[in-house]
Amino acid sequence: MPDQLMASGAAVTFELETDDLLLRHFLEIGDSFASLLREVSRERFPQTPVRWVVDRISLASPMRLEVRPAANVERLSSDLLSDLSTAVVSGLDQIQRTAQRPNYFSDTALEQAKTLAGDVSTGRSRVRFASRRAQEERIVEVTAQFISHVDEILGQTITAIGSIEGRLEWLNVHGESRVFNVYDHLTGDRIRCEFGSRIPIREVGAAIGLRVGVHGEVFYRESGEIVRVRAHSLEMFPEEEDLPSVDEAKGLLGD
Repeated sequence: MPDQLMASGAAVTFELETDDLLLRHFLEIGDSFASLLREVSRERFPQTPVRWVVDRISLASPMRLEVRPAANVERLSSDLLSDLSTAVVSGLDQIQRTAQRPNYFSDTALEQAKTLAGDVSTGRSRVRFASRRAQEERIVEVTAQFISHVDEILGQTITAIGSIEGRLEWLNVHGESRVFNVYDHLTGDRIRCEFGSRIPIREVGAAIGLRVGVHGEVFYRESGEIVRVRAHSLEMFPEEEDLPSVDEAKGLLGD
């Protein structure tokens, strides 16, 4: 049986108002929202795992995704978990108001927040975050200024030719956007890989769900965190269970 959750905190809500919401966009939103919350949780409680539980999903316009933090350890009370929810939304509010990094917001958290802001700079959508604690609700509507502030906080990127390894789990070839995501095999972080016309689509499609190596231009922050990759080539690796055993390897090499 799964562990029983001992405490839960205040709800955090992501709200998107847009003309069209495609399934792939909804899935990407969920992934980015989860990554943002996970990053802030890790910074706030580095030694204690926090789960984010879905309270409500509404796909009617505006789309709403409401979650709450929960834990199964005694040292995290409902009040502490609610403080975490408040830290998420107050941090997003701070970014909207000023180009100053909020507490507990890593580079990855900032990148995910920027992804969630989406098309607000074009006026094609409206994005709001909210936290509800007792009878008090805090609402933050992000604008183009939010995206500008994130870019200013993160600073310039450093580019180098290099490689990454991980599992390829998402592909988008809509319009001129040709992108796939690789989840780092060590950290589990999602890395956006832009491949344009450099790699055939069928080759990327065949690699979905597999361990891959991606070679190309790797964009880093000064902290060393990978922002994205402009992919030049893709290599598929065999799964561990498909690799030859030691005895089999000896047989291949000869006595």
